[in-house]
Parts: sequence; structure tokens; C-alpha cells
Amino acid sequence: MKTINQEDFTKSLSALFKETFESTNTAFGTMYLDQGTGLFATLEKVDAAKASRTVSDSRPTIAAHCEHIRFYLDFLNNYMREDFKMADWKDSWKVKTVDDAEWTALCGQLHKAYQNVSDTFEEIETWNDFKISGAMGILAHTAYHLSAIRQILKSL
Repeated sequence: MKTINQEDFTKSLSALFKETFESTNTAFGTMYLDQGTGLFATLEKVDAAKASRTVSDSRPTIAAHCEHIRFYLDFLNNYMREDFKMADWKDSWKVKTVDDAEWTALCGQLHKAYQNVSDTFEEIETWNDFKISGAMGILAHTAYHLSAIRQILKSL
């Protein structure tokens, strides 16, 4: 099996992670998102009332997706630090509606979780399968929820 240079991997991972959350261009421009459509740029246009609305009683709100992303980031950050703890995934969907203060706090917590993962990426000296899988999972999982949030916004 062929190998990849660890520095190339971490540069690409960091670039895609920033694009996903910050809408930051990579050295090649955007790799998969349109300019300005990352998670934080998308959420800047959402207030608490909009974050608490749903397109259907059986579908999660934007606030629910954001809490789930925050929960997942914290979980996988611990996972990559090899501090594995069992998680109650139902708890990750406990937030349904938010008021202005709760929405501001949730967005702040999401930013903090993002920064913690970014710091972890920088601190990892040796990337093994365990850590690579966690990092790739964060990108794929967040991209899915970003898409779901953007679809909710189109439907509101």
C-alpha cells in the first residue's frame, strides 16, 4: 500500500476543515463549497427564531443540527486525543428551540468546539488510522449537516 506525506495530509485536512467551517479558500480556491457558504457564514444569517423553526414536526431544527455538530466535534476531539468516552447520542439532539441568548451561546460553543478540534489537529504528531478516521469523520459528518441546514433555510 502506498503512503502519503503526513505534512501534506495535515495541510489538506486543515484547509478542508477551515473551508467547511470558515468558508476559507484553500491554496487552490474552494475545494467543495461555493465561496462564503461554510457553516459559520451560513449561521450568521440565522437568528434564534429561524434556528428554532422546522419544516416538519418530524425533522430537526437548525438549532438541533448545530447542537449535534457541537456534540460530535467534542466527542471526536476526545476520540482523537485517545480519551474515548461513551456518549448518549440522543443527548446530541436535545436542543430543539432556542431564544436569542441560547442561540448566541450555542453558536459560541460551536466556535469553541471547532477551535478545540483545530488545536488538536495541530498538536497531533503522529497520525494513525484511529486519528485519521476521526478527522475524516468530522469533515464528512459536518458537510452532511451543513447541507441539511442549508436545505432547511431554503424551505423556511
